[in-house]
Amino acid sequence: MLYYNQKNKGYFDFMKSYMLIVLIPFLVGVCAFVGIENMTRLQALRINNAMVEQFARSVDQYILEIENLANVILSNSRVIKYSYNTEKTGKTLYELLEIKRDLLNYNISVSSINDYFIYFPSSDTIMTKTSSYSPQLFYNYNCYLKSEKYESFYYNFL
Repeated sequence: MLYYNQKNKGYFDFMKSYMLIVLIPFLVGVCAFVGIENMTRLQALRINNAMVEQFARSVDQYILEIENLANVILSNSRVIKYSYNTEKTGKTLYELLEIKRDLLNYNISVSSINDYFIYFPSSDTIMTKTSSYSPQLFYNYNCYLKSEKYESFYYNFL
């Protein structure tokens, strides 16, 4: 029985050293994996934040360009004057023509804007740099939401 206990003790001593030999590289590998994972996660967060900041700067630049374009249009004295007209006469139609000429002279530096629309609620006129429309005509030719009815378009957008 004593021989058996000594044999088991030797076996357990051998198993302890064997487990330490196996366990130490395993623990080093786990620590390295956790460190690399944390470093990769932090680097991915840094890259994502940089991309979000770059996108935010780009959007801010577009908004600034749109705001500048709106300010240029709103500073036009003919646009301001026509915004108070309530009737369509020969004189007001000529003023619309003059506004179109002015708008054609504006250089749009925003590459993402193909066209812009100005709505004059007092005369119920929608204007682009090339033409002017009544809301019904604008809806028929330019409305991109064909599933939407004219009344819904008129109340939601104008």
